[in-house]
This record gives sequence, C-alpha cells and structure tokens, in this order.
Amino acid sequence: MNEQNKISYRFSEVRKALGFSQGDFARKLSTTQGNISNMESGRREIPVETIIFLNEMFLISTEWLLTGKGSMKVLKISSQNGGNIPVVGVPLIPTEAFAGWGGGNVQIAEHEISERYVIPDFKDAEFVLRIKGSSMYPKYSSGDVVACRRVNERKFIQWNKVYVLHTSSQGVLIKRIKKSEDPNYIICISENKEYDPFEVPLEDITDLALVVGVIRSE
Repeated sequence: MNEQNKISYRFSEVRKALGFSQGDFARKLSTTQGNISNMESGRREIPVETIIFLNEMFLISTEWLLTGKGSMKVLKISSQNGGNIPVVGVPLIPTEAFAGWGGGNVQIAEHEISERYVIPDFKDAEFVLRIKGSSMYPKYSSGDVVACRRVNERKFIQWNKVYVLHTSSQGVLIKRIKKSEDPNYIICISENKEYDPFEVPLEDITDLALVVGVIRSE
C-alpha cells in the first residue's frame, strides 16, 4: 500500500500540520511518545477515542483521517453569511445551576457551546467552563472561566491538582483531588474550608479533565 493511503501516515501528517513534536502530541493525547511513534509507523492502531478527539478539538476530518477522502480540516457553515468558515478557539461549555444549595456541583451541557475562546497561554486546553458558587474560593471565584484538558487514562492523574469530574451520581464537580486510603476511591476537596472533603468511587467517574488555567475578569 502506498504510504499516503495509510491512516498512520495521515495521523503523522496531522501532528506535523498542528506543529507538535511527538512528545507534545503525546501529552496532548494523554498517552506516551512511544505510543505516538508506534501509531505513526503503523505498529499500533489509532484508538477510536483519539480520532474523535482530533475531530472535536482540532476539527480534523474523520473521513479524511480514515479514508484519505476530502481535506484534513473540517469547515463548518456560517448560518449568517452562508459561507464556509473554520471554527477557531476553545469551546465555552455553559454551566447550569448548582445541584442543591451550596453543594458546589457545576452542571454542564457538553453538547452546547455558547462561544469560543482563543487562549494562546493555555495551548493544551480543550474546553473552558465558567465557575458558579463559592466552593472553590479563593482559588476560583464565581464567574471565573477555567481552561480544562481531558485525561483519557487514569494513570496520568496528578494528585493534589484541581480537576473537573463528570460523575454518574452527582453530575459535574470541580475539586482538588487526593488519594484515598481505599484504592477504589478518591478524595474531593474544596478550596473553601466551609465545605467538607468527601470521597467519590472511581467507578462513579465517567470523565475527567485537568484544570490548566483560569481567566479572571477584574
């Protein structure tokens, strides 16, 4: 098979077009540089979730990546002028009301995007989320916008860092997480000392994202 007809070749072309080294690309995809090298050489299959991520984050055409048909970048239609324009920036996912009085649980609708932010300082950000409530004060105030990067593998968790957690029982939480004595749980900690720490079972966590920065209005 001609090299250009291989998905591994197109995967490598995506990395180069985005300007990432293999190491940077590995960090972006929450994997290892060795895995990136193996995917580019064809020794390792490209995971479906990676293909979806490239489409959602960088607008890489899934059809082009899988088949070579069409162009690499996805263009979306502007309903205002009827023309094709590239969607640029990190999506702001709107927050809803807290789940219960003072609970500190941020509810988000991930399929909705209210606007997009161009954030050069946070190149690893995949989405931004507006904080509501006081559970993470003084580190984050209500109204702050936090930039987040998904974690695809639990072994890459950085303990004592702030994460956005999507849980099946409590919805979306933004908390500092620490190890629990029970390996099947993590401890969620609020910056506001009026909120007590609590444990969440690992099996209850359906998605996880590291907070990589904050945008604050004076």
